[in-house]
Amino acid sequence: MKKVLLLLALCASFTMVAQETMPVRGIFATKLAVVFDGENNTFTFMFHSNMDATEGSLVFYDENTGDFVGALELNDVKEGPNVFSFPTAEIPGQYEQRMNWGVTLGADPVTEFALVDEPYNNNFTYTFNTVDNNPESDFFGRIYVGHRPGTADANNGLWMFEPDFVSINEEVIKTRSDGLGFRSNFRLAIDSEGKVYMPDWGDPTSGVYVFDPANQSDGFKEFFRNDDGSSLTRNSDGLLTNAAGEAVAGSSPGVAISGMGADTKLYVYNEDVKVNASGNNVSVYNIGDTESIMDHWNQPASQIFAIGPWQANGNGNIVPDEAHNGIWVSQVRAKNQNNTGVPSLIFVNNEGNVVYNSGNQSDILNGSQGAGFAITRDGQQIAISDGDSNISFYDITWNEGVPSLTFSKQFAPTAGIAQSNGRILQMNFDYGGNLILSGAKVGLFSVPTEKNQNYVPAKKDQVVKKNDIHDGVTTITAKTKSGVRYNLMGQPVDENYKGIVIQDGKKFIQK
Repeated sequence: MKKVLLLLALCASFTMVAQETMPVRGIFATKLAVVFDGENNTFTFMFHSNMDATEGSLVFYDENTGDFVGALELNDVKEGPNVFSFPTAEIPGQYEQRMNWGVTLGADPVTEFALVDEPYNNNFTYTFNTVDNNPESDFFGRIYVGHRPGTADANNGLWMFEPDFVSINEEVIKTRSDGLGFRSNFRLAIDSEGKVYMPDWGDPTSGVYVFDPANQSDGFKEFFRNDDGSSLTRNSDGLLTNAAGEAVAGSSPGVAISGMGADTKLYVYNEDVKVNASGNNVSVYNIGDTESIMDHWNQPASQIFAIGPWQANGNGNIVPDEAHNGIWVSQVRAKNQNNTGVPSLIFVNNEGNVVYNSGNQSDILNGSQGAGFAITRDGQQIAISDGDSNISFYDITWNEGVPSLTFSKQFAPTAGIAQSNGRILQMNFDYGGNLILSGAKVGLFSVPTEKNQNYVPAKKDQVVKKNDIHDGVTTITAKTKSGVRYNLMGQPVDENYKGIVIQDGKKFIQK
């Protein structure tokens, strides 16, 4: 009975809202869950899709080895909540095998850039965004929008949205643990636990503030604070110092996060923490603590990227690149102002060396209005708001740790998204490869792709175990769609795919 009630409760969480058919976008699933019904000997799988799918499958992997076990075809996957039940005998795997699983969805190719979602029509001075792309997060897929109607406005704060931009909170989240209001809140970041980091560039209210969506009523907590919860000392420039008089942090237009658990790092573009009398550097704080993330910090930075000499504008944006051991940093540069002395974009490796300077490629990048840029989830492309306020895409190639950009494509975002001066301040790709842009408003844009297919793993605690077989069968052959070839991610592939494939339970290399 308890299992039945749990199933009903999970199904009830899927709000059924009639919606018009959306334009084609990058497809992916969220809210993955599974429930076993012992009375009927069935597994019920539930998830949301952000649009109608042309193909879908449940994919299973051995929990211990990670080996692909099998897949079940899903028919008629619709936008919104989906529920599929299968008898235990149809689940791939063997008796008592524990399996992780996920959902692969495919849709028609995305053929054009298009504004597919826009949460509200109000124009603000600035908006910012971050998105939870961690499938292990309780809030996977959620979009967070920081907005600033004006400097020191009483409504400066944060909004939360579902992946389809359905609003979650009815009032802006703005309460801070220090009792102050946001004066100049700016570019957001999110950690692996789903907590949102919002910096304040205003000198009287400087610092970084953390919001935990699991405890929404708590509002924002000071991250840079003393162990007893009291605030650090703040001078008139916004510099925050600890009891020993050491510089900790300051006014900031942008933060970023990399890593998980003990490996988590917080990057802060600090206006006031100076190196050789130069500010506008990037401070790095190793905030991982064993398997979790620290909830406050009151010591000098673990590392400082001394990039101040290249940052004349001071309105900077950071994107870490763990795969290539460094960070990308942009700053606001008007048209034809991308030069080697004050570049639109740089890449700094972990040794602190600037190994890429976009001023050397000013022939393909003419500026960086608003400093908004993002890197695709596969790390192969970068998108940036250029000097003409177009969103320009570049392929990234690497040679011994040094990147180079090659122009790929561009589009002009809807005029209402950009500020009146044409600036896009922050952008992020969601898990499906759609691009979220923040200017005076925020909007979700589709990005052209021929292979509109994504696999999303269920959380590791959503394990499927074949231990309730009532018919006496102890070994069950993996059941997959006959004749279909899968890669090791469980995604259907054709004869042109190169690499290891699995077909009818047999693994081989396709050249």
